Amino acid sequence: MTLSAGDLVALFIVVAFAMALVVLFRFQAAHSLADFLLNGRQVPAWLAGCSISATSLSSGAPLLLTGLLIGPGAIGGWLWWSGALGGLLTAAFFARLWRRTGVITDAEFAELRYGGRPAALLRAFRALYFGLPVTLFLAAWLTRILASELAPALGVPAVTVAVGLLAAAGGLAALGGLRGQLAAHAFECLIALLATTLLAVFLIQRNGGLGAVTAALEGVSVHFGTPSTGLTPTIALPALLTGFVVAWWSNVSFDGEPGGGGAMASRLLASRDERASTMAVLWALLLQLVIRPWPLIMVAGALVVQGAGTTADGIPLLTLGAPLVPSPWRGVVVAGAVVSYLAIVGTALTRGAGYLVHDLAIRFLLPKLPLGTRPRFIRPVILALAAAAVPVTLALDAPWAVGRVLLSVGAGSGAILLMRWYWWRINAWGELASLAAGVGAALLTDAIGFDRWDGGNGELTISVLLPAIAGTLAGIGISLLTTAEETQTLIRFYRRARPGGPGWQSVAKWAGYKEDDVSGGGRGQLVWAIGGAGFLAATAAGGAWLAERPEFGLVLAGAAVIAGIGVLALLRDEQPWQRSVDLSG
Repeated sequence: MTLSAGDLVALFIVVAFAMALVVLFRFQAAHSLADFLLNGRQVPAWLAGCSISATSLSSGAPLLLTGLLIGPGAIGGWLWWSGALGGLLTAAFFARLWRRTGVITDAEFAELRYGGRPAALLRAFRALYFGLPVTLFLAAWLTRILASELAPALGVPAVTVAVGLLAAAGGLAALGGLRGQLAAHAFECLIALLATTLLAVFLIQRNGGLGAVTAALEGVSVHFGTPSTGLTPTIALPALLTGFVVAWWSNVSFDGEPGGGGAMASRLLASRDERASTMAVLWALLLQLVIRPWPLIMVAGALVVQGAGTTADGIPLLTLGAPLVPSPWRGVVVAGAVVSYLAIVGTALTRGAGYLVHDLAIRFLLPKLPLGTRPRFIRPVILALAAAAVPVTLALDAPWAVGRVLLSVGAGSGAILLMRWYWWRINAWGELASLAAGVGAALLTDAIGFDRWDGGNGELTISVLLPAIAGTLAGIGISLLTTAEETQTLIRFYRRARPGGPGWQSVAKWAGYKEDDVSGGGRGQLVWAIGGAGFLAATAAGGAWLAERPEFGLVLAGAAVIAGIGVLALLRDEQPWQRSVDLSG
């Protein structure tokens, strides 16, 4: 790929504008880490949702998602879309609970929900693990992908590009804090959609139009397509069910956890109130699963027709696709990838620094450090993480292999992460046991040689089911075999979060709340069910329209709109949102 003068000008303008937004809305003065990491908890719903979408690997990294769709095709796509069920569960039940906790990071949650040394151990482990190896790997992985594609186009060594990318991501994150990053994230949503749409339009035109691409895909031996497109994806029923029944709640990913933890938690905690946190998740899901994916799916389809295949890092999207885009639009396409990179890596560096400073240094080493001086430590740590990611980028020979090992730590712990909110008997030892059992089961499936992405047989199902079952059983079993959390700890958590439901009935009575219904109650269940059907209908409608089946697409789109109206009506009528939360506990 080569970039003309016009391409370079377009690239510079777009990236410079994104950086200018960070500088303009940069973090200035703060009284606590919550001001830097959470923007004082005053983020509106639409902006929090844009931030969640912009920093999600699934929609914010075009190179990664396109590679996922080209390699496993429908399997990768449907496993990814099944995440809508988990996201809707977060919107219906967990978003409001996260906002009520008042914690600064999801690692801190461990010592709110649990007590004693096991809770401290769990908090320290999560902070150290997600703060160092996961942060450095994620930054290095995405830097390696983008640098390898930009270096030939810019005519400079890949090492130089990698250093420049990490310096930009780290510098902007340290300068802007969440306040500056939010402005850039809103812009990233727009420019990434524009860039991928441009790429899709030109690639489809070069391959003879949508009809020609769809016809060509019918003869390609890959798992590509969705039922609504008229194509017949070769995906086994067990593999499809694995995504929609098990995968969305069982495993922890690099940028999220079941129940809204992980990277999403920071946006939920930063939202201005409970309603905003819920609406933020819904808006993010709409962006991630309905609006932003289809241009990338069209790109993936066109590249499949051209015979493209995946590499060790993903798919050389810019190398293969961008040269087919005329100047200066080629510069906009490249800029979209760069801005997406800055959003994801900048957020990862900020999140990692938050863990290291708030959950390790201050919690265990400097607990009496005045609140006003704590924000001073966050910026140097962000820059240090960016610098540390440079040698990791250079040494990263097998990204997918390393990624599997890191992801195995969260394999199978999803059920316990959900149950800890709604059953008082889950304790810190149980959560630690679910992590350990999930790791063991995940490593066993890898050692046996199961291919996680082969949907033509039962290996994918086993590789997901085994860690899920092992982690769930271990978490519940160890919780029941060990001493329950102290009553004072349980009451403190209940007064803060007010989850309600039969799993907390006895604790609710101890705390003086008598019979306390599940927060969100029956409306939450309807939101989850109706919303899930609506998102799947909207997804299928996009495929039907692109496959030139407008009648079918119109019916599906109508069903999606009706479902969306129903969800909004349910949420609008819910009162009260604030459940008399006791923040003094």
